[in-house]
Formats: sequence, structure tokens, C-alpha cells
Amino acid sequence: MDVGYIQDCKQHRKHLPGKILSPYVNCYQIISGTFERTKLIDLYPDGGVGVIINLGGAITLNDKIFGKGVYFDGANSRNVLLRVSGDVNLIRVRFNPGMFCLFFNADLENYHNAFNNLYSINCILPKNFFRFLELCSFDEQKVTSIEAWLTYNLSDPDGNMSLVLSTLEYISSSHYDVRLQALAEEMGIEIRKLQRLFKKRVGMSPKKLIKLLRADFARKMLDTCGSLSCLDITYRCGYYDQAHFNREFKDIYEITPNEYRKRLFSEKSECIA
Repeated sequence: MDVGYIQDCKQHRKHLPGKILSPYVNCYQIISGTFERTKLIDLYPDGGVGVIINLGGAITLNDKIFGKGVYFDGANSRNVLLRVSGDVNLIRVRFNPGMFCLFFNADLENYHNAFNNLYSINCILPKNFFRFLELCSFDEQKVTSIEAWLTYNLSDPDGNMSLVLSTLEYISSSHYDVRLQALAEEMGIEIRKLQRLFKKRVGMSPKKLIKLLRADFARKMLDTCGSLSCLDITYRCGYYDQAHFNREFKDIYEITPNEYRKRLFSEKSECIA
């Protein structure tokens, strides 16, 4: 499969999905190697949900310890702190918002900001698949195998899922400036039904998702647009003013945009070293 690759750091790599799964999967993150000191990694919420396949030693997610196994990473609305140390072999699959339910028949409403074994939502890896991933020596082997598994599970959307997908497409194309009542009326659906569908299929309300997606867009601009000030990004992302930007950003990531940018610069310097 044609899988893209982005080098982050030697022990923390990111792979892009192949052509078939690119509309559904955001990326695959692989963290592996021996960490002599505890490494803290921020897992930023992006409106999607994910699967964490832990093939190595114990990891800690928000102060809760997880051993070897496959875990469902719920629709998070706040930053998650991952702690790793010792021998680490971890794969994190990130789905785009709303897309997880095209692969697995799961009701996400009760899994907001939650980590559970994958089987708790009636999803099970194929027999011996976990053991096969343990034996893979290269990232490409792991990612290609996971892509084959996901492609096999991909299904066509039902009527309710089609409504959710249409709403997600509208949210994305409108740059997060959405009047939900007007949108629901245009789609011929009651807004309460739309909200219920989102909580079930996306894991959060449309309003919360819009807030997350806008913050994630701003965060990525902080990552890549070093020439833009925080004030520039404030208005490009549709915030009322910088105080509004700072408040919503800190509510999700627990630091201000300026603090995030300083931390990013520090991490890049450490990675180069």
C-alpha cells in the first residue's frame, strides 16, 4: 500500500495513510525504542478517536497505567499526557472525526475522554494479529498490516451516518463558522436529533467538535507558520480577539498559545540534538 511517512524524531515517527484510507484515517504514530528517562508526550485532541496498540512495556495515560494490549482512545476534548519509559513499542491509530464508526459498530457517547480495552466496544483484533505485530521489525510492516485490517472492516455509511458525514463536511468547508439551527433546518432534521447522532457517532456534540477543530487548526498554524504572530492567527482562525483565543486554547491544551509555541521550539531543538 502507498503509505506516506513524516519523520518526527528517531523514537517518535508519524506515517500517513494510503490512498484508500486517507479520507478516514488521520495518521499512524509509532513510538518505539528504549527510553532511559521518562518521556512525556502530549496527545493533542483533534476531534477524532483512535486505537492504541501497546506491544511493549507499561505506559501511562493521564496517570492511569496500561500494560500490553489494544485500547480504544475515546473522543477527547482535553489534552492527554502520555508517559513512556524503558522498552517501548506503541502504535497509535488516529481516525478523522466521525470516521471510526465506518470501521467499527460502536456507540461513542459513553466514551468521551475515556480509555478502554478495544473489546469493551465489541471490537476485537483478528486472531494472532497482535502477536504478528509484536514480531514486525519495521514500521512499514506494522502500518501495512494495520491498513489491511482496517480496509477489510470499512463499511458504507447508513442513513444516519450520511447525515453526520454531510454535517462534518459542511463544518470543515465553512471554516468552523456554523449556525447549527440553520444547518439542521436545511438538512431537514431536528437539531436535537443531529446532536444525538453526533454524540453517538462522533463522541461529542457539534458545538464541542467545532471548538476543538478550530483550536486544532490554530495549533497547527502555530506549528508551521512561524512568521505569523498569535494575534494574526487569532483573526485567521475566527476568534473574536486574542483573549478569546487564549481562553479556548488553554481550556483544551492547558497552556496559552505563546507557551505552546515556546514549548514547540524547545522540543524541536531537543529532537535535532
